[in-house]
Amino acid sequence: MQKAQQTHSVRIKHLLRAGEVFDRKTLAAEPSLFASKWFDYRFISPYRATMLFVRTYQDVFRRKIAQVVDKGLASNVSGIKATSLKNNDQVRTQVWKARQRADEVGMPYDLYIEAAFEFALNRNRTMMPQPNQLHFPGNAEESWKSFRDKVWADRIRNGLFKVTHPAYRVENYRGLVAQDEYRQFVRLQASDFHKPLRHVMQRYCFEFEQMPPEIFEGIVSPEVFDNELAVARQEADRSVFDPEPLQPFEKDDLWPSCFGLPHARNPEASPCSDCRECAGCKLVGEGILKKLMERHGSTEPKDDHKKTLARERKRKQRRLEKERATTDAKPENETRALDLPPENRASIGPEITLGSPEAGVTLSN
Repeated sequence: MQKAQQTHSVRIKHLLRAGEVFDRKTLAAEPSLFASKWFDYRFISPYRATMLFVRTYQDVFRRKIAQVVDKGLASNVSGIKATSLKNNDQVRTQVWKARQRADEVGMPYDLYIEAAFEFALNRNRTMMPQPNQLHFPGNAEESWKSFRDKVWADRIRNGLFKVTHPAYRVENYRGLVAQDEYRQFVRLQASDFHKPLRHVMQRYCFEFEQMPPEIFEGIVSPEVFDNELAVARQEADRSVFDPEPLQPFEKDDLWPSCFGLPHARNPEASPCSDCRECAGCKLVGEGILKKLMERHGSTEPKDDHKKTLARERKRKQRRLEKERATTDAKPENETRALDLPPENRASIGPEITLGSPEAGVTLSN
């Protein structure tokens, strides 16, 4: 019970923090990414996913520095400073949006970031790409997409992926969209895999305990399937490796990634309109908005902060324009007497000295 309360409070904390530091538009993009992001990220909050993205980026950054620059330097660099993430709105937003781009592609973060660094090195870039440069905007963008898609296709074709989130274990199956799509993905991999079906079933049915064997029916003939399953069971029984241990599993672990995120829910459009968690999402989301109002006097603190800064910039701009207009309106031949040499001042009037009655200003001793 205590564990459940702790995980629940962490998820709520992440939702609240996201509502404080990101604007409505950025948060509203999250539901559309749910169906494309890699399976391990579909049941964790976007805030937690972004932290994972940062750690992965730092790991790849250090590894590439060690590889192409200096192995001794690698332990002293990170690519992203923790202080910048904490205090710099621009850096924080850049990292969040970089993670969203990876989710849109659907690749695991380590593979996506590794591919981006390899692409940069292949083009002889002298600087490692920053998070906001991982999609290579500009002339290199199309080349990057082709390179990235080839890396992803080769990886899918040549290996079996391991997804670790407990939502995909057999005992936690609830018929959720992400769970079914994961099973379809593994089945497709099994169909294209160059090794016998027994290896796939041993891995996903008995080692990871994520798939019932019947998921793989129809890939081969019934006779071959029965034989492959029997061999997979025998190999699993003889294996020196134990099945993946049960992981602590709470209700929060089946919340979609965008669940309860402020300003993200749109019940009139997919995927929200089709989501079985929509009612619970609304309840939690309203609680987050209420908390934001209590803390900041607004349900959109980041947007309001932007508007305040925009108003301040506008006021400053108007003040400068007014000052320039006043300066430009002054006649060209208007000259102050004190700016002229003494011999020319008589032509425009008597000299007025500070402290004289004519000046209207008296300096006290």
